[in-house]
Amino acid sequence: SIMALAELGAEVGSDVPFCVLGGTAMVEGRGERIRRLPNMPDCVFVICKPDFSVSTPELYQKIDTVAIADRPDNRAMEAAILAGDLAKVAENVCNVFDPVVTSDHLELNYIKSVCHSYGALAQQMTGSGSAIFAIMDSFEYAAVVCNMLKENYPRVFIGKPVSF
Repeated sequence: SIMALAELGAEVGSDVPFCVLGGTAMVEGRGERIRRLPNMPDCVFVICKPDFSVSTPELYQKIDTVAIADRPDNRAMEAAILAGDLAKVAENVCNVFDPVVTSDHLELNYIKSVCHSYGALAQQMTGSGSAIFAIMDSFEYAAVVCNMLKENYPRVFIGKPVSF
């Protein structure tokens, strides 16, 4: 069953159960507590992966030494998803690692600025980095962003939320 596969996946890594189950969910703890939510409101994602990676263990050590200004408001994000309100979803996008990583890798700010300049509702770093994702409500503008970023970054993708 899918649940048995997710439990087995938890032994491989914290993100595996969520990836096995898919869809939109609130994931807590180390990834072992997964609560399904309604599908993400219709939108387009642009994902850009620069040619460098970030060491997650090193990032966790570094984040312990800085003051975290913005923290995710999981309740507000969940309410936005439940309401199907894409603008509110975008308003609540937050990643505590973002300022730490972008201070060392300024090109991430360039990627975000390209996304923003073409109407991204939100642009943020994924997990511990280094990929940037943008939430857009226009496929046409997402395609423009994708083509612009591909001039400097070979790994740029357009996607849509997956419904389960």
